[in-house]
Amino acid sequence: MKNIRNALFIFTALAICTRAIPMVNISDNAELFLTGVLSVKFDSNIFLNAANEKSDTIWAATPGLDLVFGKGSATTGNLYFKEEIRRYSDFDRLNISLADIGFNSRYDNGKSKINVTARYLEQQQNDNGILAAGTIVDRNVTAASFSAETDITEKTNVGFGLAYDKTEFGVRTYVGNQTWGIPIDIYHEMSPKLDLSMGYRYQSYSLSVGDSKSHFFNLGARGQFTPKLNGQMRIGYNQRKFETARASEHVLGLSAAMTYNYSDKTYFQFNASNDYGNGPGGEPTQAFGAALGLNTQMTQQWLFTALLQYRAIDYARLGATPARSDKFLEGQIGVIYQLNAYCNLQMAYLHRNNNSDRNIADFSNNLFTFGANFRY
Repeated sequence: MKNIRNALFIFTALAICTRAIPMVNISDNAELFLTGVLSVKFDSNIFLNAANEKSDTIWAATPGLDLVFGKGSATTGNLYFKEEIRRYSDFDRLNISLADIGFNSRYDNGKSKINVTARYLEQQQNDNGILAAGTIVDRNVTAASFSAETDITEKTNVGFGLAYDKTEFGVRTYVGNQTWGIPIDIYHEMSPKLDLSMGYRYQSYSLSVGDSKSHFFNLGARGQFTPKLNGQMRIGYNQRKFETARASEHVLGLSAAMTYNYSDKTYFQFNASNDYGNGPGGEPTQAFGAALGLNTQMTQQWLFTALLQYRAIDYARLGATPARSDKFLEGQIGVIYQLNAYCNLQMAYLHRNNNSDRNIADFSNNLFTFGANFRY
């Protein structure tokens, strides 16, 4: 009976998606949109734990508002609020509501660019760093960033910024952390469509086991590498130093985000990174990650997407806690049907697999999602 009520709720809301409700025009350059996501998920391993593998059907509705401003002006941006109402068919104790509040703004007058972002996100999701049997760990993430770029000569630009990220967990078993980052880059135009860069990034990590700092010295390039390939990449020396007696460590630093436009209707995206981070147990981590995505517009209404991600994560040894290395692989395929200008329907399949040198961290997961997105 409970599943029938959930299904009626979802499909009644889907019917509403087919109605065209106009957006609210607040002023000449500000508009308010009503947004929403409705979904049902079939999850084979909700705890991401091989020792306690449980499946469930998850129903979710995410109403929201999105205020978009600055249309046609040098300053543009949006302010949004979303609230996910999540309900489990079998594990009622996991039912939860999760808020997502964000702000994005960009200023561009042709010579100077400024970007500002801020976000507060409530999450309920285990991952390969959380070894929780029989529960799903809540966490709150607060993030903010500022970046600016300006011309200093006809062919040279300088960019600088400030980034902040903080994670707080809902249980004492896992340890919150925060990170500060200050990147500085100098860009020199080598051609009208390609810049070379020289940069430095300072990061400060706060963990329960002690603070640390990292220094990333890098060289890179951005712009159009070929008529079909564009993006930005940095590569260099990345060193992390701990305030305790622990020796410093260093890795080859990497940051890349590239897009390959295969045709007018198909493009590939590639991302890669090799960097330091924080684990949920309060341990420092070093992770290499790579992702390859595909988007192709099969028809005017049908879009096919695919994504393959790989991460290799090393967790440092802290006191009696043994070191651990994980190999995480995630693959997803999906189709999107554009029902009308206000609503699209989606269907996706996701597979996750974690292979660790600690058997307790191994898991496999299959997730089927059916849903709709609307924006009025």
